[in-house]
Amino acid sequence: MSDYLSKDEISNIVMAFKEMDLKPCAQTPDDFKTWMEDYKDTDDDLWNAYLPRISAFSGDAKTGTPYDLWRYEVQCLIKTGHTHETITMAIRRSLRGDASKVPMRLGPEATIDDIIDKMDSIYGSVDQPEALLGQFYTARQQDDEDVATWACRLEEILSKAKNRKNVTEENINDMLTSKFFDGLRPEMKNIVRYKKDTITDFHSLLKATREIENQHNLKPSLKKKPPTQATSKSTTTTVENRQIQQLTALVKQLSQDVKALKEDRNFDQPSTNIQWSLTELERQHNRLALVKSAETKPIIIQPNTEVVIKGYMDKMLPYPSTVSMLHATSNSVIPYDLDIVQAIITYDQNQRDDIPVHISNISTRTVTVAPRALLCELQPVTITTEQ
Repeated sequence: MSDYLSKDEISNIVMAFKEMDLKPCAQTPDDFKTWMEDYKDTDDDLWNAYLPRISAFSGDAKTGTPYDLWRYEVQCLIKTGHTHETITMAIRRSLRGDASKVPMRLGPEATIDDIIDKMDSIYGSVDQPEALLGQFYTARQQDDEDVATWACRLEEILSKAKNRKNVTEENINDMLTSKFFDGLRPEMKNIVRYKKDTITDFHSLLKATREIENQHNLKPSLKKKPPTQATSKSTTTTVENRQIQQLTALVKQLSQDVKALKEDRNFDQPSTNIQWSLTELERQHNRLALVKSAETKPIIIQPNTEVVIKGYMDKMLPYPSTVSMLHATSNSVIPYDLDIVQAIITYDQNQRDDIPVHISNISTRTVTVAPRALLCELQPVTITTEQ
């Protein structure tokens, strides 16, 4: 007996029973084992004292624990070495509402894997891997996001893609580092640029960027906005107003250049070449060039979102430099119910710069734009200035 339990250990056990106000039946070893089994079956408090706790999950994403967080706690619990029965009981105790009925329908013999697979099918992410990567590559730091919030949002999107086996562990750091920097707001990006050239670790870059944000007082001001009704009409109005503002700003920016361009090119006296170009333009139904996607990966446009797709000109018409506007075209992959911002662009057939195409999805469906897909066309416009 002394080799199994020391006198101090036996004394501690006796003291624990005394503090718990328990007096076990221990006249024989068999009597003590019977007493312990009966006590375990009749007193839930003893079982609960050694049952690990998991955050309650009810399936209500608005008020309760998110499913991915609950699932993470279960995975951590599995790695701690608890018995199958203990983990199963902890899972059942953590479920509330409709979620608590999921293991019940599987029956008392259901394993941990059975329960998790069933929970995944009901509450797990159903986003397509391509859509998740599309969200990642098109994400940008919002005006009301500080650096830490922006980084966490990126990590969350990429974590979901990783769980869907669409991203490997060795690529995560490079993807986060590159996208984190590319998606920063311009005023922050210009300052952080020199750090990006010397820091390759995502967490180190995040820390350095937060320090710069604090030093230059670049955290966004969190102003309270008046409550608005989240209706599809208000969303559409907001998108339209933003398009009008962008178009107005572009017109103002180019108005002086247009006037000088007209004087330099002497548009009032077209040459023979210009006359030929006008004839060719008419044959092309007023189309100067097609604009296709210059992106190297598919772009996912989610409902009620805006994206900017890099475009390039194709099938360009030999025509003098002029002011043009992006315009919808036939055979485009952009459906009719999506809006293409009619941006003002100076057309130059020798130009090889990317053309930013702003697209607003005010519909309720997701649209995928493949690389080199036809987006829109360029048409010449005439801008008159007030005297």
